[in-house]
Amino acid sequence: MLGKKILRFLRGETGIPHEPLTNREINLKSNIKIGYGIMLIGVFCPIFWFSFLSGARGNELMFNAVHSGIVFLFGLLYFATYRIQLRNEQVKKKHEELPS
Repeated sequence: MLGKKILRFLRGETGIPHEPLTNREINLKSNIKIGYGIMLIGVFCPIFWFSFLSGARGNELMFNAVHSGIVFLFGLLYFATYRIQLRNEQVKKKHEELPS
């Protein structure tokens, strides 16, 4: 159950009926998906895995691991930046809909 809640949070699902998305929200969601893709590239980096599975040790393996980690962290930062912007956009949209 906790895993489902975490996935819903990462996807940006709030549990309320969906309203039509603005162009900005669509753009932000697409950038979030790009961040996911960059993180996956970092995790499944073929250069790292090839060197690891071929038996590389020491500095070479560490270099590839650090490189993959940097790519993953860049993807995480990219994802988080646009996820925060999307949340702020949704909060702004809710405040505009509330009657004064």
